[in-house]
Amino acid sequence: MTRRLMQSVRLVIACVLAFLLTHQGTAIADNCPTKGCAQKYTLALSWQPGFCETHGDKAECQEQTATSYDASNFTLHGLWPDKLEYCNVSASNIKNDKTGNWKDLPTVEVDGETTDELDEVMPGFGESSLERHEWIKHGTCDGRNSDDYYDLSVDLLKEFNDSQVRNLFVEHIGETISLDQVKTAFEGTFGSGSSSSLSLKCDSRNNLATEIRLKIKRPQVGQKLADLLLPSGGQSCSQVVVDGFGVSSLN
Repeated sequence: MTRRLMQSVRLVIACVLAFLLTHQGTAIADNCPTKGCAQKYTLALSWQPGFCETHGDKAECQEQTATSYDASNFTLHGLWPDKLEYCNVSASNIKNDKTGNWKDLPTVEVDGETTDELDEVMPGFGESSLERHEWIKHGTCDGRNSDDYYDLSVDLLKEFNDSQVRNLFVEHIGETISLDQVKTAFEGTFGSGSSSSLSLKCDSRNNLATEIRLKIKRPQVGQKLADLLLPSGGQSCSQVVVDGFGVSSLN
């Protein structure tokens, strides 16, 4: 092959790659809602023992054990595009979702690996059809398919669970911790000032910690949580009780 021909081949390959990369982004954007994809999201992560303290009738709560993932880790509640819900969803599915008939919603299409991950990190998966509700209400507005959407969600959750916040909760089960302690732990992992993205939620009746919510940019594959964080402005509980499996924090 002559040098000139090799140069021509390289030029063609470069052009093809540039075309594919450009149109890959376009293809994703074309799946966004008419209003466009949200540029801000809320990542909602549950502290399941606190939830189960007042929702003991839920199947996923009855099946919780001392060694289950949700007994010592935050779990996936959802990944919510800002100000967008029920994108291209039928009226019947919206009705079923709003009335709590989640098992009547369409099955969420995810591969075997994602199914196994969700079964571990999303306690309401299958049992309460939480994954169907979250997809219909929020995921349909993401612009990506359900498998990619949940893969991203799981990756972000796992990164959070590697943080000092998860350690703080585990080390203080049955005790009261302050918002300042949570923020300090968060910044210890994600950097100074990063805790402005965090909202700490609790049950107003008993101050049991139920959830942490993070305001983030629209996430892309491979992006780190620290690079996605945005100021939240959300309301937080000033102190919370960290419930644990087998610990009755209401007494």
